[in-house]
Amino acid sequence: MTDKCFFASLKILCSSYAEKWLVQNPGKVITLYEVSAIFQKFYSATARVQLAEKAFRITGIQPYNPDIISKDCYSPLVVTLEPLDNDYTVAVAPEDNEVSPSTSQIDVSIQSIVPLPRHELRGAKRKRKSQKSEIMTSSPFKNLLEKNEREKVELEEAKANLALKNNKSGDKTKKGKTLKAKKKLILNSIENPVPSTSLANNEGTTCPGCEQTYDEDWMQCGLCKESWHEECFS
Repeated sequence: MTDKCFFASLKILCSSYAEKWLVQNPGKVITLYEVSAIFQKFYSATARVQLAEKAFRITGIQPYNPDIISKDCYSPLVVTLEPLDNDYTVAVAPEDNEVSPSTSQIDVSIQSIVPLPRHELRGAKRKRKSQKSEIMTSSPFKNLLEKNEREKVELEEAKANLALKNNKSGDKTKKGKTLKAKKKLILNSIENPVPSTSLANNEGTTCPGCEQTYDEDWMQCGLCKESWHEECFS
């Protein structure tokens, strides 16, 4: 009913009003802002009571007239309509073969059929100890750093002593002298910190490692601010 009377005339008026608007506004296009105004005009002209009464009459709804639509209008449906085949059999299962619920228990668990995934823990260990935030100038933190430095020096000294024992000649190696001098330097810098001073001239200065004067290239220590030979400093 709506397709025959309402939407048909609505489409015709929509096309007519759109053409008029394009003629009145050359060079422009109909956008979302103009659609509502145009639609209001042709919708008001289409949605009328007289048109609704005509739609009920020409479709045979009121007054009722079943013959107003001829059978030729339904001819396109004949192509898709197929008669049902009456010669078909229906398989009926006998009552003896009816399936009844079983009362037996299943001993197989779902885990044996589909094992649950397991979360594997990684075996990687942290090489560095975890630390907490502390004030670097406080006494406990300073004491801890000094303790770690002493342990490092003692470990290096133990390695040097072991190397001396394994040395058949029994002479002190340069590495052993360097480690002892380094230990003495670190311990002295921890116990008696020296303020930062700049050395303008290193000529005639005695090396704390070998106690010899040296007037060429020197290496200055960041802890004790003393000048060392390059070989003794390494």
